[in-house]
Amino acid sequence: MGFAKRLPSAQTLFTSEAAARTLSFSEAGRLLNVTQPAVSKNIAALEAHIGTRLFIARSRNSA
Repeated sequence: MGFAKRLPSAQTLFTSEAAARTLSFSEAGRLLNVTQPAVSKNIAALEAHIGTRLFIARSRNSA
């Protein structure tokens, strides 16, 4: 397997960075001009790639 096949796509990495920075998949989507489901799909792909969850969902009303 080549080195490039072991790396997530740049879009997936940009998406995960935006989601981490904004703490919101919806806001990350707005910043990247993609839909919230597209952000979710990219995050799921990255989590599957590395074998662990990166984000834990929290209630909007959490303090």
